[in-house]
Amino acid sequence: MELGNRTEYRRNKAGEYIPKQVKDTYQYIPTLQVIELVLSNDSIRELVFNETSAAENFMEKFRDGEHFKQHPFFSVNLYGIQ
Repeated sequence: MELGNRTEYRRNKAGEYIPKQVKDTYQYIPTLQVIELVLSNDSIRELVFNETSAAENFMEKFRDGEHFKQHPFFSVNLYGIQ
């Protein structure tokens, strides 16, 4: 899908930079379908949902921090953010 135009400068054979109008575009990525596809792999799903906590006084992941442990959202949604 085209969003607009921008100017890029390209070097020609003589070494001069020549302005050229190019289209700005984006690529749609169906996020939900990608997550479903990734989590359909048993090995990946096990890695995501069977996390272990770090040893006491060590922090390896966001989930090991006090903010995560005390936050009202994360206390009931352990997998609310990965």
